[in-house]
This record gives sequence, C-alpha cells and structure tokens, in this order.
Amino acid sequence: MRRDIHRRSMVSRAPAWTVLAIAFLSAASLPIPSANDAVPDISVSAYASRAIGGVETNAEHAIIIGGILLERNRHLAVGGAMGCTLGAGVGAAAGAGLGLLTGGIGFVSVPAATAVGCGLFGAAGAALGSPLDDYEISLSDLAGDDSH
Repeated sequence: MRRDIHRRSMVSRAPAWTVLAIAFLSAASLPIPSANDAVPDISVSAYASRAIGGVETNAEHAIIIGGILLERNRHLAVGGAMGCTLGAGVGAAAGAGLGLLTGGIGFVSVPAATAVGCGLFGAAGAALGSPLDDYEISLSDLAGDDSH
C-alpha cells in the first residue's frame, strides 16, 4: 500500500495572504511609538479600534480606485477574460487532439497549449475591447445637430 506523505492540499492561500497584506500595509500608516517617546495613555482596545479604522479607510480607498479603473477599462478587461477563456478551450482541445493522435504522449502539451491559447486569445480580446473604452467625446457629438 502506497502512502503519499508529501501530498499537499489544493486549498489556495492567496485570499488569506491578500487580506494579511492589506491589513499589514494599512496598519503601517499608524504611528508606532519609539522607545524614547513617553508611553501613550491608550488602551489596547482603543489602539485596535484605531487600527481597524485605518484598515477600513484604506480598504475603501482601494475599492474606489479599483472600481474607477475597472469602470474605465471594462471592455478591455472583459475582452481579455473572454478571449482567455476561449483560447484556453481551443488550446486544451488542440492538446487533447494531439494526445489522441500520438497515443497519449501529446497529452503532456495540454497545460502549455492552454496557457498559450489563453495568452494569445486574451491579448486579442483585450485589443478588440480597448477601443470601446475610448472616452474622448467631443461636445459636438452631444449637441442636437439634426444633420444626421
């Protein structure tokens, strides 16, 4: 009976690291007393509530800025995501087809073909979506010109 001792769980730790990084960077802006300063008369709960307030404020700023960036580039982002999805499917199908033709040896190429398809089709989708995010509208476009 074979036992895999070194097998790790497939649980992603990226969200936890992201939250930890945001909390650390937000708390970094709080004043930390040095050894030469007088000890401030503040309780641990008051300091913690100030730290949580700082994290909330910085998180709100990040959400607002991220929302503005996403709103300004929504067609680029969606075009890239849709292109990546389509390209990954095409790449996986091509790799699977190669695997069937080579008697199973070509199945090794499926991850690479998926990544290449995602990259190429994602870039093409982003290029197609980018012109739709053009916000340069002249005032004459908004005027009630009846010449059309």
